[in-house]
Parts: sequence; structure tokens; C-alpha cells
Amino acid sequence: MALLRRIRPDVRDVAPSEYGQRAIVREAQAIFDLDVRPKLRENPKERVMALQRQGFTVAQIAARVSLKATEVQRLLNEDPSES
Repeated sequence: MALLRRIRPDVRDVAPSEYGQRAIVREAQAIFDLDVRPKLRENPKERVMALQRQGFTVAQIAARVSLKATEVQRLLNEDPSES
């Protein structure tokens, strides 16, 4: 049901049929393949630096790149010659 609520927030407590469950899993897989997987391949330092240039705070960057704020701060403080 948790996956169902993420994909279809309008659905409350009604469990879908087996066919409906499979459709939800396929949709979740497509979302992962199109949205999440490409972000996993990105260099986190480049993404963090780009977000900082856009004016995001450390906390906002951490939320967007799924890192802890301390890790974001470490990446921002790294010597540019280290990357």
C-alpha cells in the first residue's frame, strides 16, 4: 500500500487487484528508471556545486541530492583540485 500511495496518492485504503498491483509496480519501475537511476550516475559534487550556484542552502541541497547536510558541507569545502 505504501508504494500505491506514492504512485497514486488519491487512492486511500482500497487494495487493488493483482493486475492493478502489477501495473503499479511497472509504473514504479519506470519512475525509477527515468528519474532516479540517472541521478545516481551523476557526480554528487557537480550536482551539489550546481545547486549552490543556484542559491540553495546546504539543507535544501541535502534534501535534493539525498545526502546528509554534513556530507554536502564536506563536498562544498573540498579543494577543487581533489575532484
